[in-house]
Amino acid sequence: PTAGIAGVTVIAPSAALADGLSTTLFVLGPEEGMRFLERWHPGVAAMWIPDAPDAPEILASPAMAGRLTDSAFPVREVPGCADAPEGRRVR
Repeated sequence: PTAGIAGVTVIAPSAALADGLSTTLFVLGPEEGMRFLERWHPGVAAMWIPDAPDAPEILASPAMAGRLTDSAFPVREVPGCADAPEGRRVR
């Protein structure tokens, strides 16, 4: 797993795909994981939860950021993705 990530949540067309992708994205980390999603599963929504209790922030794919309308934590789109090349802050 990538250091500094506590967990990954994925919304996909099936539970089996979401399960497999969450493990894959956890190992790849946010930047490489986002590139993987864009290439192979562009419609899938994902978020990475950093292991940073002092500064909680959710790293999200554009599809997931659009779903996180009432998040208690700041949401930032993952750097390197097509819609947010510099890690645009969403909320």
